[in-house]
Parts: sequence; C-alpha cells; structure tokens
Amino acid sequence: MPHEKDLLVLLLIVISVLVWFFFLVRKWFKTAMRSNIPLHEASEPKGKAISILERYGYDVIAGKLVVPIQINMDGADFSSRFYIDYIATKDNKDYIVLLAKHRQEINWKAGSSIRDHFFNYAILYDKIEGIIYVDLSNNTIKKIIFQW
Repeated sequence: MPHEKDLLVLLLIVISVLVWFFFLVRKWFKTAMRSNIPLHEASEPKGKAISILERYGYDVIAGKLVVPIQINMDGADFSSRFYIDYIATKDNKDYIVLLAKHRQEINWKAGSSIRDHFFNYAILYDKIEGIIYVDLSNNTIKKIIFQW
C-alpha cells in the first residue's frame, strides 16, 4: 500500500514536469519563429498618416520598414519582402501600421478576407499587438488584432 501512494505521487510529478516542458517548448518555438522589430532599419516617419494616428492616441516610433524574405521551393531560391508603412505604439503596445491601398479591396465583413490581407503582418514580430490600417481618404483607422 505505501508504495502505491509513492508511485502515484511520482506519476503526478512526472506528468506535471511533462506538461510544463510542453508549454516551455511551445513558447520557445513561437518566439524563435519571430524576431524583434528592427527599428534601427526603419526610415524617419513622415506623412499625413502621422497626424491621423496621433489624433487616435498613437505615437509613431518608426517610418517605412522593408522586411526581406528568402524562400526556397524545390531547390529554387526566391526573394520577396513585406513593406510596413509605420510602427506605432499606444499604451505600451506596438502596432504595425499599413496605409490603405484602394486597388486592394478588402471585404470587412469576411474574416477570411481580413486574414488574407493582414495575418502575415501580425506574425512577423513577437512584440506586435496588432495592425493599424489607415485610410487617408477618410481620415480613419481600423485596429486589427488576431487571437490564436
């Protein structure tokens, strides 16, 4: 009987360590897949969008930023890039800011359309809270936050 209780306690400890290890590896993997925002590579912020963002309480901390991406498909190498218009902050949270491009129609009532246009930006950096989409023609913004 006393050995059964010891075995049960040992089993609970092993399960607890395994669960803790799983969450630790998961957190490390998420962090390893993304990097910190290279603000030193960004240009000086300028443009009409800055006043719109400030009106909504955001501080623009960086201007245009180009994020290069290397792709290998079946042994062939490709290059691409993401263009970020600004990085802004509010309440100690960082946001990627994208300016509206009217040639790209977004269906704001379909989650799949919003995902297709913005999700790639949301996972670029681990410190990003979300995306701010600025429509210069209407002087409005939309805040997009993905949760997974």
